[in-house]
Amino acid sequence: MTTGTPDAPPDAAQVARLTEFGYDAQLRRSLSLADLLVYGLVFISPIAPFAIFGVVFNASQGMVPLTYVIGLVAMVFTAISYREMSLAFPIAGSVYSYAGRGLHPSAGFLAGWAVLLDYLLLPTLAYVVSAAAMRAIVPAIPQSAWVVFFIVANTAVNLLGIDSVRVPNARRREIWSRLASDLPFDLLGEMIQVAALEEVFDLGEKILAGQVRGRVVIDVNR
Repeated sequence: MTTGTPDAPPDAAQVARLTEFGYDAQLRRSLSLADLLVYGLVFISPIAPFAIFGVVFNASQGMVPLTYVIGLVAMVFTAISYREMSLAFPIAGSVYSYAGRGLHPSAGFLAGWAVLLDYLLLPTLAYVVSAAAMRAIVPAIPQSAWVVFFIVANTAVNLLGIDSVRVPNARRREIWSRLASDLPFDLLGEMIQVAALEEVFDLGEKILAGQVRGRVVIDVNR
């Protein structure tokens, strides 16, 4: 990934390396490890496991942490592989470039389209899961309506863009004041159910059966 400004050209080593792959270096590579780490966390959405916790809990017989630890081991090897490929091919394109230059252009073609399909299916899955969660909280609104709402809202945000940095402080204070006064915190509190650790198995069955609505908090001290 590259970024930079016209007055800060890439160094000679970067220019020489990219020239080997037929690229004319124009941007300065300035993203640090911390920048990439934050970007990676935002991209993979750290709260994603919450959506499938019940399914993983039942399938693993309650050993959810062990399941994710095993998955972590596999992902570590994947991360190391990406690191090595990015060092070998320091160009844009990710899997498309790695497979196309490391194996065969046809493999890169297939890998590129597979990644594109992944980018299309992940938002679709997120819409469906979010709609199911909102349907449980607000039963009066059908799940299909929530899907349409999320698609329209996300499309509007992408078209209009978000630039909160330029919002004046007075406007920010007004927005936060409206949230504090208009957001029904009492209703949010009613949606939270606190349960003891020994109730997890019963709650898991009820959640899968659609009998639990809102948010469930497990109190391990009870």
